Amino acid sequence: MMQHTKRTTRSLLASLAGLSAVVVALSGCASGAAESTDDELTTVRMSVQPLHQYVAWEFAEQSGMAEELGLDLEFTYLPQVDTAVQSLARGDLDMISTCGACNFPYLAQSPDLRDALIISQFKGFILVGQDGAPSYDALVESGTSPEDARQEVFDYLKGRTFVLRESAFGALVNGLLKEAGLTRDDVTILDVADDARAGQAFLQGQADFYMGSLAQESKLLRDYPDRAVNMGGAEILGPGGLWYDTMAVDQDWLDENPETMVKMAALWARVARYVTEKPDDVVPLITELINKNSGSTFSDEEIEQLLNDFLGFATLDRWENDTYNPDSDLYWKKSIDFYAAQNVTDGVLPESVDVDQHYVDEEIYSQLTGDQELLDWVNAPLT
Repeated sequence: MMQHTKRTTRSLLASLAGLSAVVVALSGCASGAAESTDDELTTVRMSVQPLHQYVAWEFAEQSGMAEELGLDLEFTYLPQVDTAVQSLARGDLDMISTCGACNFPYLAQSPDLRDALIISQFKGFILVGQDGAPSYDALVESGTSPEDARQEVFDYLKGRTFVLRESAFGALVNGLLKEAGLTRDDVTILDVADDARAGQAFLQGQADFYMGSLAQESKLLRDYPDRAVNMGGAEILGPGGLWYDTMAVDQDWLDENPETMVKMAALWARVARYVTEKPDDVVPLITELINKNSGSTFSDEEIEQLLNDFLGFATLDRWENDTYNPDSDLYWKKSIDFYAAQNVTDGVLPESVDVDQHYVDEEIYSQLTGDQELLDWVNAPLT
């Protein structure tokens, strides 16, 4: 699959309300050394899911940042990973949105699939407790060490009751109990048919803890702040609660476009800076795209709250200190190893598959950190 190019004759899509001022501000933000001096742009055909983290790629294109690196991003919205994987294998796409643990059902049939770029940590897997339950975040913020905070949460679990949809979230409970040194005999599990019923059972006081979907978790925490406590996410759930949103490519495309792949990593790192440092520049676009492509009616305030509470966008600092730091509890490989073992046990992933060859994210990150010109571009002031 060869590089795709087109002339830089198209203007920015000014029809998006409120973005024109951002475009003007961004036009001189990057270091001149990183800007493309070629008349041709390298086109990257991407599929994105209609979810907050993935649609942020459109900010890179419509703000002009992609063009500064000589890139042109073309978007197709595909909500299902399997459809995107098939399109990638056919050569219809260059890059697809997925997640580290989402790839396992396809690895045996897609030997050239490469998970190449971690864009965010999904923090929606949490344990919700009734009022009075300890909160890992609150404990750490008050000065308790992370180790002691975890232990206080673990000590609170024994003898209490969980309500959840077992088929979807049972593995997370198992991971939590393993981290806490407990077994299923130490707790009670109420298995219900769906997340809404589980949430209702929690509100009725039938259980001490709820575990389930992001929609129900956010509803409980938003609408019942005096009743529901966020007890913690991956910090207490262990590798089972560690989930990364990613972008994947085909090995042939990667072989032919290595510089483009590293530029895409740099582009995302700068997008992530805007999301975390200047959210007012990005959130209106994310809101519009989410509502348009998912039939939702979110407000900017609701979108920003969701971004703050449930997503950790992958900045250079996050990559260095957490995602690609083997000493961190959030090291990406811990999640991959956990879910690979689970998929082998469940018969989804053949044991003969060499999982490591399908994950080149850390290699791409290393190439980016070795390119000072791109790093300077990523770190240039957000004006």
